[in-house]
Amino acid sequence: MIVIGKRTKDRKKSWTSALERLISANQLSHLSVAEGGLKNRKRQPWDSSYRQAWNALVQGTGSDCTSRAFYLTDVALRNRKIGRALFTVHDEILIEVKKEFAEEGEKILIENMKLVGKEIRLTVELKAEGSGPMVRWED
Repeated sequence: MIVIGKRTKDRKKSWTSALERLISANQLSHLSVAEGGLKNRKRQPWDSSYRQAWNALVQGTGSDCTSRAFYLTDVALRNRKIGRALFTVHDEILIEVKKEFAEEGEKILIENMKLVGKEIRLTVELKAEGSGPMVRWED
């Protein structure tokens, strides 16, 4: 979430307030946007405000996990001088490694993707899988 036009102190208050509302038990399903702010109302678990709030949490966390795994993988591959991370597509990371290190590169990528979940203390284990080496058209 980007808070525009507020001082740092006010942004921290906004973040804290929003996170307290989202994290508190059963509070997420009671939130709705009305009259320029959030208010409690009868529970309608799949109304648009609930879905938007939940989706922002899930998509933001997924994006952060992918970005962190990309960075960790790139550093690990470059330190071993066997390849590099190229780019991400949604929740996928594409890496380039020398042919003889394809299995090691895939193992490094999977380990780093799982490590991110532990770093941010997720209550569930992140699952990751590799698709194996891909061959270029000219090879």
